[in-house]
Amino acid sequence: MDSRALRILNSAYWGPNGWLKPTADRPSPEDRAYAEQTGYMFPPLTIGHEELITRVRDAATRTTLRTASDAFVAGLSSRALHHRPVLSSFLIARSMPDHAFLPGPSGCQICGALLPAREVDLSILNFERFKWGGVRLLEPVFVWFTLDRFLREDQPEPTTEDQRILRQVLSDLDELPPKATATNGERALRAMPSNRDERLTVMEILAIADVLHDPAHPGFLNGFVPYANRDEPDLHNTDRGYPAAWWRRSHGISTTAIDAIFPQPQDTRSSRTHDNRHAHRSPSPVEFASRRISDS
Repeated sequence: MDSRALRILNSAYWGPNGWLKPTADRPSPEDRAYAEQTGYMFPPLTIGHEELITRVRDAATRTTLRTASDAFVAGLSSRALHHRPVLSSFLIARSMPDHAFLPGPSGCQICGALLPAREVDLSILNFERFKWGGVRLLEPVFVWFTLDRFLREDQPEPTTEDQRILRQVLSDLDELPPKATATNGERALRAMPSNRDERLTVMEILAIADVLHDPAHPGFLNGFVPYANRDEPDLHNTDRGYPAAWWRRSHGISTTAIDAIFPQPQDTRSSRTHDNRHAHRSPSPVEFASRRISDS
């Protein structure tokens, strides 16, 4: 990671009091040139809908669920936030159908792209990726950008500590009370080095991945959810996106999704081979920490 380039990127959008309004002289031309040369900032990109969807789908073919899962897990102990949205981006991209722009009140009714063609500030997407692990997780341009950058960067492997944190997080999610939401349930993620905003992003990623599973409002593990079908709760104070905004602990935590996305390391799997209570399938990481999660 280039600390100078990352500092330049951050200074373009964030200050002591939060968001900064864009200006022509921040960062300086010299700093901007350095950040662009190192792949942290980018010139504006004008892209049409069809080309964007082609890029999204192509990026998915060059990624696997295992590498996307490893990226997410490897970002837990290291606080490498830019690795975490690779998982949600892959699941969305893998399931996204090829389609033409289908106009609706808020953009394409299939993918949610705002316009048939638009100029995109890739630098702000990269800032959000490093700052919080992403903000616009469902937007096709962020999905493509995240996967494209991931394929150009070093691809991490989870450590033993990452796996321990994953097990603890899944166990702590299981302990949440039935009425817990994705917003107030973020406290279950405190086993990983993080602040509240970072934990809220992880809750959204886990909902997109169907780990936080509301059967009436599914994520993207088993198929694409068209933009027109992504209902939003009739709540004035919701600040989460689809499907996390709907999730309650009472809906469930899906062991099926956990098994599919987070395969258990061999050393813990072998020690559980003869557990007859789970003889019908291999145990998941969450079962290593807790057996009380019910599959929804």
